[in-house]
Amino acid sequence: MTLLRLSLLTCALALAACGSDPGNTDNNNNVDAGTSTLGTVEKGGACTQDSDCKEMDAKCRAGDVCTGALTEAAFQEECAAGGSADCAGLTCVGLRDNVQSKTGICSMRCEEDADCGAGAACVTISGTNKGCLHLCATDADCLNGFACVADPEGRGKACFVEPV
Repeated sequence: MTLLRLSLLTCALALAACGSDPGNTDNNNNVDAGTSTLGTVEKGGACTQDSDCKEMDAKCRAGDVCTGALTEAAFQEECAAGGSADCAGLTCVGLRDNVQSKTGICSMRCEEDADCGAGAACVTISGTNKGCLHLCATDADCLNGFACVADPEGRGKACFVEPV
């Protein structure tokens, strides 16, 4: 009986050792190794690489600072123009006069959609400046009073402001 218990325990431990944490996977079960390890740096804290950041799907950006999780709400926060402290790890982009009377939106510079995280896109915000904005289909998809407006590049819609 003891030998049977010992054998079962050995098998259970061997099976447990075979398991692994696959990290984040996409719809095709491809592992995203860049986000499978979380660090200890809080949102707004100093970092040198994405894996330093404590939150899942955070990035080390904008002056080597952790952005916090790049979730649906990340690029839908209103901020005081020039007040990046309102956007720990992100940048407060000042806005021109708009229907929503907002003075700024939290975003971050980007070169391509992949820089922005799931549910967001890299769009031209003003002139040649590109920033991450949350994608939407209707105003109901946007938080904090932002509107679902057409991307100036004609690729879809994002939560932003409507010009006056």
